[in-house]
Amino acid sequence: MKKQKIRVKSGHTVNKKFSVSWVFITVILTFMLSVSISAVTSVQMKDMALGISLAVLLFIILFGIFFDILGTAVTAASEVPFHSMASNRVRGAKKTIHMIRNSEKVANVCCDVIGDICGIVSGAVGTLIVSELVLNHGFNLVVTSLAATGIISSLTVGGKALGKTFAITNCNTIVYSVGRVLSVFEKPDKH
Repeated sequence: MKKQKIRVKSGHTVNKKFSVSWVFITVILTFMLSVSISAVTSVQMKDMALGISLAVLLFIILFGIFFDILGTAVTAASEVPFHSMASNRVRGAKKTIHMIRNSEKVANVCCDVIGDICGIVSGAVGTLIVSELVLNHGFNLVVTSLAATGIISSLTVGGKALGKTFAITNCNTIVYSVGRVLSVFEKPDKH
């Protein structure tokens, strides 16, 4: 592991370790998730009605936007307000601090791994919907493909643009909400 100095918001410099193993884990995780999600969606989409396929596509886009919001919020959040909460054993405060201290990894998983996979899978689902429209409903291939690409891209990018503003202005609330949810899976602190 190689140490590098990083300047944080407060003007202080902290040492962060660059981890080659984290990069390797991210690559493997991305590969496994994208192949699994693509396989499941491709197989399932063939048997779905058009309305359900469109609903699945919208869900995938919204899922990617949600994780982009979380990844942005965790990088903008401050751990300071959560220290007194953690010392008073408020549920989720320790998990929130842990997420903020590991913001680069959390943001990487949320924005890059999950967000990018959702973008790729939404494109694949869009392609399946276009082929359904062209083959079974007589739509024009070029026009339908261009329209689908434009709609999917604009919904994704527009949603993420709105989400980033929301994430930055509500960063501590968002990260704390997720910290509370994740704390359900931890053993409770003994008083």
